[in-house]
Amino acid sequence: MTLDSVAGVGRSKAHVLGKQDEAWFLSLMSELAALPLGARQLRQAVLNLAIRGRLAPQRSADEPVDALLRRVGEKRSFLVAKKYATSCESLAPVTDEEEPYSVPAGWSWVRLGLTSICRDAQRVPVSKEQRLGRKGRFAYYGASGAIDTIDDYIFDGPLLLVGEDGANLVNRSTPIAFIADGQYWVNNHAHVLDVADIDHLRYLALFINATDLVPYVTGTAQPKMNQAKMNMIPVALPPLAEQQRIVAKVDQLMALCDDLETRQTKKRDLATQSTRSALTALTTAETAADLAAAWKRVDSNLGVVLATTADVEACRQSLVDMAVGGLLLYEADRSWPVTPLGEVVASTRYGTSKKCDHNPRLTPVLRIPNVVRGALDLGDLKHAQFTVDELAELALRSGDLLIVRSNGSKDLVAQGSVVDSRAEGFAYAGYLVRVRLHQDRVRPEWVRLALRSTAVRQQVESPIRTTSGVHNINTKELLALQFPLPARDAQDEALAVLGRLFRLLDDLEAKLRKQEQTATRLAESLAAAVAA
Repeated sequence: MTLDSVAGVGRSKAHVLGKQDEAWFLSLMSELAALPLGARQLRQAVLNLAIRGRLAPQRSADEPVDALLRRVGEKRSFLVAKKYATSCESLAPVTDEEEPYSVPAGWSWVRLGLTSICRDAQRVPVSKEQRLGRKGRFAYYGASGAIDTIDDYIFDGPLLLVGEDGANLVNRSTPIAFIADGQYWVNNHAHVLDVADIDHLRYLALFINATDLVPYVTGTAQPKMNQAKMNMIPVALPPLAEQQRIVAKVDQLMALCDDLETRQTKKRDLATQSTRSALTALTTAETAADLAAAWKRVDSNLGVVLATTADVEACRQSLVDMAVGGLLLYEADRSWPVTPLGEVVASTRYGTSKKCDHNPRLTPVLRIPNVVRGALDLGDLKHAQFTVDELAELALRSGDLLIVRSNGSKDLVAQGSVVDSRAEGFAYAGYLVRVRLHQDRVRPEWVRLALRSTAVRQQVESPIRTTSGVHNINTKELLALQFPLPARDAQDEALAVLGRLFRLLDDLEAKLRKQEQTATRLAESLAAAVAA
């Protein structure tokens, strides 16, 4: 079955799968299971269809949304009077511009603060040290679930907990929203939401988990979604009876996802073992024959050994370490001298702190986004005005190395790009340092490669300082970094071999990304096909 025919079936089927559909369904599941991230894509597709009204039928006899909101409002008033909740009556209606997609008739766009009841006022944080003396039988919840036990409880009954802070708000490694039940305690890292009906609570959980929350998150070093931001989230709200049908259908489809994920986990575990074994063989080869055999194993089984884009990136890093360590050259001496960067540097200079804009009549200024991918990216240039003397100091030359000295991401500090002829005469920003090398001794590309190697990255971690969430390394610390320095001809040979291997990996990565896109389309077709 082709992808186009699958999509066509998905559009044409508008009923629950019957026995006559089982063969088609199983074949599609099998095809999806063979793709990287298939189960994850299917889960997201199910949630996306659910909150758009495409998983359950609409019925005119359903109680209108206003009746549900009225019951929520009555319960909120009761809890506000007891000082358990906060009032949200002043929230403005959702505007047409804020509605990200159209919803079926009978649905309404409502602020989360009006379709739920925030009970954050009842939360009580208890430090880890204090909890050591208060172990008990009640769950103690944080932003991503139960993190401990305690000897007492605050809440009794089902409530929706929504992560308030942490990287999970952005990277979504675990669900943002989850239902807690029974008797339990909640700290100040999870918002606590109440409603008037358990099915409404479950619908809000799946809606929040399907929704991009980044527009409501503040902070970069420590992402946070405060109560005011959370209350503003527009919710596509169906009648309660339809919420019940949607939740039931999502449960049914998630069970299918569980089965698919189990199969994929087994396959991924086997692939991971194969990947680790192959890369270990590469990096521990002692002879040219061992190295050739290890690479042949990787080369002939790339689709199995490197099953995801993450595997490809891990292989790239292994190859970088091998190149810098002399393991890519069969006849390498493997006793290359280790040299401080400062010994091959002719000069260094920090960049400009001038404010830049997009005026193309001024001098282009390279910034961190232009250099962090290893090769110069000139797609989004900014410009600034400089005097002749200023530009004489800042103007870049081919072969200059631009290195990140300050960034919110520790992984980007001390990484950079080599300047080529396209950027000659450009200036560069203050978070970068220009390193001008003795190119008779070292190729700039070799230094850039060495700065990516695990051995040098371990040295980078030590001197890095953190101020207000920004990581920094100064020139003195940078020049003290030590790396292997072979003769120029060995540098050239290792870089050439690595370039050929990277091109092979680039081709594989493009293929895997295409497979991931196919998985998304298959997942959407499957979810739509089984929708009632």
